[in-house]
Amino acid sequence: MRNARTAVKRMARQCANDYWLTLCGYIQSVSEMGYIRGMNEGIKQATGIPVKKTAPLKSKTGETITDRKQQMDRWVEHYLELYSRETSVSQEALNAIPDLTVMEELDATPTTSELEKAINSLKSRKALGNDSIPQEVIKQEKSVLLEPLHELLCTELLFADDAAVVSHSEKHLQQLISKFTRACKEFGLTISIKKTNVMGQGVNSPPSIYIDNKALDVAENFTYLGTTITNNLFLNTELDRRIVKASAVMSRLNKRV
Repeated sequence: MRNARTAVKRMARQCANDYWLTLCGYIQSVSEMGYIRGMNEGIKQATGIPVKKTAPLKSKTGETITDRKQQMDRWVEHYLELYSRETSVSQEALNAIPDLTVMEELDATPTTSELEKAINSLKSRKALGNDSIPQEVIKQEKSVLLEPLHELLCTELLFADDAAVVSHSEKHLQQLISKFTRACKEFGLTISIKKTNVMGQGVNSPPSIYIDNKALDVAENFTYLGTTITNNLFLNTELDRRIVKASAVMSRLNKRV
């Protein structure tokens, strides 16, 4: 029995050693070929999925909170204090800010020579972006891609996204939105009414905000910069979403070799 156990341990060590040698050889080969994506995937396979550590939730007195309901109450208390805090800036402080010269050249459309300079400055052998196009390909085919990329760049400059306006009152929010709408028109931008929503937190009735006499839809919750925000100031939706993500990560960890 002892000999069998020793043989099994020896075989397990041999299999593990073969696995790591094969994986290291793969990482080395794709690195020498310049296949950065394959190299990164191999490194992730070798190191495993990183585990993010989170600090325990504590009360104001420093005591750790483990009860879920008390945790929710603590979050509500925190954000009520955070968003109910009003700040004011003195006129003296505003007057002390130096006036900077207006850089009119920033309004000009980028030239093809500027785009060519930006392409030449791309660093090689880096991780791929969302388009999965290696930087080496863009630099190699620069003469062919320069004009289409320049046309695409100038077109995309007409669009902006992910803008948020915050106010403590419905009246002030309407004033901000009206000024923002007027500024967009002056710069030739158009606000999409369908994609623009308004939310009221801790209010008795939802706010009524208009853009060009068109009422904005009221949202009960939405995700902004990866965080779910709700009108009732509760974090149930956000916590449930993060728990689902954590469960998926733990499931992948359990299946790792």
